[in-house]
This record gives sequence, C-alpha cells and structure tokens, in this order.
Amino acid sequence: MPSERQLSSAKSLIEGGQAKHIDELFDILPITDIAQELHLGYKTLKSRIESPDRFTVGDLVQLAKLIKVEYATLSVLAYKSIGK
Repeated sequence: MPSERQLSSAKSLIEGGQAKHIDELFDILPITDIAQELHLGYKTLKSRIESPDRFTVGDLVQLAKLIKVEYATLSVLAYKSIGK
C-alpha cells in the first residue's frame, strides 16, 4: 500500500494541475504497490502507464478512489496522456 504521504502528493499534483500526464503520478506512487491495489500484474500496469489508452474505466475508478480524486479528473489526465 502506498503511504499516505505519497497518495497526498499525487492528489496535490492532480488537483493543482501540475501533473500533465498520468505517468507523472508514478514518479511518486510505487508501481508495485499500485499494481497490488488495482489487482494487476506489475508488467500490466507498466504497460498501461506507457500506453494510457489501455487503462480500463475500472482501473481509473479504483485509482481515483485510492488517491481520493474525482474519476472525471483522473480520466481527463489519462486522456491527455494518450499519444504524448
């Protein structure tokens, strides 16, 4: 499980508009921990981070709940990350 400090930092990045692409969240959040929380394999999550169009709605809903941000906000961030 990621620490509260890591989750809070990721939330601040999103809500402050500082994160321009979803992969920036994983500079703070450990991929291994998030993969476990989303019930994904490490390689699967890594692949989705590299190609954000592979994230499912369910993935983004779970991640938004974990970070405590609105799904719509995270969804827009993922969309902006496609083809970056």
